[in-house]
Amino acid sequence: VLACTCRNQVPACQETWEVDAVFVGEVTAVRSTIDGDDVHFDVREAFRGVQPGPVRMDRPMGSCSYGKFERGRSYLVFAHRDGRGLATTLC
Repeated sequence: VLACTCRNQVPACQETWEVDAVFVGEVTAVRSTIDGDDVHFDVREAFRGVQPGPVRMDRPMGSCSYGKFERGRSYLVFAHRDGRGLATTLC
């Protein structure tokens, strides 16, 4: 069995230009759905692809998903756009 692996790992400064959004935000709510979690952030610092303020993001279910976002904690997020909006993975 192969665990989830991240291919083509690159430095964060390069990754910034390969994703759709980069921001620092505090998690204001996490709601579980059939497909994973619906995570709401208050964007404090927007570096790329979003504006300061509220942002909703998907955390897909599965072994390649980022662990668990916790309400009240701040994160540096690198996200891509999927068919429903922003999403992030372990990589």
